[in-house]
Amino acid sequence: MKIILFFALLFSINVLADEPEQPKFHLVSIINLIATPEKFDGKTVVVHGELFITLRGLSSPIWLSLSSKHFDRYSMVELNIPPEHIDDLLKEHGKFYQVTGVFKSCAAPLVDRTSCYLSITPNRIGPLQRLDMIFAED
Repeated sequence: MKIILFFALLFSINVLADEPEQPKFHLVSIINLIATPEKFDGKTVVVHGELFITLRGLSSPIWLSLSSKHFDRYSMVELNIPPEHIDDLLKEHGKFYQVTGVFKSCAAPLVDRTSCYLSITPNRIGPLQRLDMIFAED
């Protein structure tokens, strides 16, 4: 009986001593990244969006956006793609992608930001298939 009580006490102490584990990544939308960048700064995020490719002399030609129809840097997240991989993505404009990487926010307010953009340094990037909604089979 003393042995069972000892193990029960030991187990309960270990459970109480363990701190809650932080998630290894955060599944988040572009809207949440833009609205609350400080919440995800320095954390690994998984985000979906359309690739927007621009060669306008900006700091990065590749962005993740809600839509690839028009350029609006305030509704996009810059992707810090290594130079040796940029050519592979230049033909992917408008395609839906999933990006996993470390998010970096800017200290400057969104309206005054001119040289600092919300950005992700990806460690994984890949195309996603959009699923059609099927409610009933014909």
